[in-house]
Amino acid sequence: MIRDNPGRPVPEGTLKEDSEIVTTNSYIELVVKSNRTVFSMTAAIVVAYDFSKILELEEELKVVGNNMKSLEISEQEVSSVLRCHTCTWLMDG
Repeated sequence: MIRDNPGRPVPEGTLKEDSEIVTTNSYIELVVKSNRTVFSMTAAIVVAYDFSKILELEEELKVVGNNMKSLEISEQEVSSVLRCHTCTWLMDG
């Protein structure tokens, strides 16, 4: 009978051979590395998506800003025209 670390007996045939343990450990390491790679790639995709979304929103913000400037200029022009017409109307009346 073989004993494990705490000293309890372990029935024969339940322990894996060293080569099986190495193979299992290698497999586990490979899975962990693979998962890290997938996680890293996923994180990179998320970052790239977020960055592209930020650029897209910046572009939209520029368009909105330009539209607001155009509206302000139009409002000033209309106000100026109305002042002129009001002055003309008051002078004529």
